[in-house]
Amino acid sequence: MTGRVLVLGLWCVAACGGGADRASRAERDGEAGAGGAGATIYGSICITCHQATGEGLPGTFPPLAESPVVQGPAELPIKIVLHGLVGRMDRGGSTYNAEMTAWGVALTDQDVADVLTYVRSQFGNSAAAVTAAEVATIRAATASRESPFTTEELGIVH
Repeated sequence: MTGRVLVLGLWCVAACGGGADRASRAERDGEAGAGGAGATIYGSICITCHQATGEGLPGTFPPLAESPVVQGPAELPIKIVLHGLVGRMDRGGSTYNAEMTAWGVALTDQDVADVLTYVRSQFGNSAAAVTAAEVATIRAATASRESPFTTEELGIVH
């Protein structure tokens, strides 16, 4: 399963235009405002599943808009972005059971901080910024993890 997630994640990065040139592309395209690097990363990676509005795809990918997980302690979304997520969760009357790709192999600590800061301040969300230092701490603490987190482990089933 881990190999499949890694291959899928790397394919998505390549297919969606992610990669080492992301920062220079954001600079070139003048995206310093309105979310800057976080908006660029969201538009390259996250938008496919969670959509431009952050509303997700009903029954498939959960909304990030007005999400208690997004707006809660930063540790949860950091873990999810780094290692992925599997399992059933219920949100707003819909059940979701898709697997989220682990992006920790493709994104730097700063990338994760930027995209989570963006998501935590958009789509009706209002939560504190995430720092690269927070991401680095959680990355180090979970470095031995070889599989996605489950919704049960993170307490986000309901």
